Amino acid sequence: MSERAKIFYSASANAGAGAFFDLAIGYAPEALPDDCVPVSAKRHAALMAGQSAGHRIVADNRGRPQLQALFPVTLDECRAAKANDIRREAARRIKVEMPIWRQLNALRENSDPGFWKIDAIRNASNLIQAQMMELPSAEAVRAYPVPANPLWPSFDEPESV
Repeated sequence: MSERAKIFYSASANAGAGAFFDLAIGYAPEALPDDCVPVSAKRHAALMAGQSAGHRIVADNRGRPQLQALFPVTLDECRAAKANDIRREAARRIKVEMPIWRQLNALRENSDPGFWKIDAIRNASNLIQAQMMELPSAEAVRAYPVPANPLWPSFDEPESV
């Protein structure tokens, strides 16, 4: 470890998620993990700024910290991630319109308090996903709106219980 360095990075710290250690705030050099590498204050600031901008900090093959994009890179990866976003949004909307307890009670009582809303949300989800799959680039897929998509159906306010 460098005598001049005050900040160190360990890829093995924090259960393998990596961590920084700043000697200026009280870490003793002898207590640092064995895989620590020195990091300049300028590099540390750049890594923190990158993390704030949506990247994550990972170690390269020599244990040095570097930034990695969190979002998928290829078109197929972007489409798969956006399809998951669409499914999550559909599930959220279904829970708002007809929570699982209401669905179960309706099935038990052999009634239909609005299963058509679930069908409408699922149909919209399928249309939104099909439209998204036609987008030509990863950038277009990332920018494609999910929660604010106009294809989602709108309903009256859910009944209060």
